[in-house]
Amino acid sequence: MPFTWMARVAAMSDGGHDVSGLVCDVSDSKAVASLAEEARRDGGFRALAHVVGLSVSMADGEAILRVNLAGAALVAHAFADVLQPGAAGVFIASARVTAPGRAQR
Repeated sequence: MPFTWMARVAAMSDGGHDVSGLVCDVSDSKAVASLAEEARRDGGFRALAHVVGLSVSMADGEAILRVNLAGAALVAHAFADVLQPGAAGVFIASARVTAPGRAQR
């Protein structure tokens, strides 16, 4: 099975974990709110892994800021009251930046 988010969800589920995977455009506040509502209906959760990021080879600066920065803020705000006691959230995004006039290594 190829390494996809669906394969990871299936593997974790097969391992006895209560897990779900959903697709969401994190730059769309309505989509993020809908995802948070879905989590709320399921009773909340104890772990949030927000692994999203665009790099300069994938998008322009505006899109990168919209996804990597604003998207993370939208998710953090929408899910703050959905987390169960003792829950943790981890946010990972691309952080590579090259200053104007400097060569990438």
